[in-house]
Amino acid sequence: MSTGQMMLVIGALVLMSIFILGVNSSESGQIKNTLTNQAVITATGIAQTLMDQIQTESFDQQTVNKSVSVPDSLTAPGSLGKDAGETTFTTFNDVDDYNNYTETDTVGILGTFNVKAKVSYCTTGTGNMDPEVYSSVRTFSKRVDISVYNKYLFFIDTLKISKVISYY
Repeated sequence: MSTGQMMLVIGALVLMSIFILGVNSSESGQIKNTLTNQAVITATGIAQTLMDQIQTESFDQQTVNKSVSVPDSLTAPGSLGKDAGETTFTTFNDVDDYNNYTETDTVGILGTFNVKAKVSYCTTGTGNMDPEVYSSVRTFSKRVDISVYNKYLFFIDTLKISKVISYY
């Protein structure tokens, strides 16, 4: 084989290697996108299921068996969370019992989904209602934030959903 032919063979091998690396990189990106999409759909389902469960509960411990007409009779902001005797979500009976609630779900090939719920009062009132602003005083609105983390949520890290639940 002459030097010219050897150079052509080496050049062809270099071009083929570049092409194969490009195809491999493209396939890897598609797999990553597919896993992320599956993780987002699964995480959304997990978060929405928990949100639906929270919405079935009474607004506050004080509203489980009676109605309340002033926010000052509701649970204090620093006391939001599980009440005495409530050890698992099956014993929860009001929205704020889910404050700082965590769970871990394992789903097929996607593995572990870590879930955390946060419940807090949000600002309400004439002209200054803003569900994005947490309130340090009792109000008739509680904001529920649910965060879900999974190692396959490549592009968003943590999926978050929020909802304001109000007492009427």
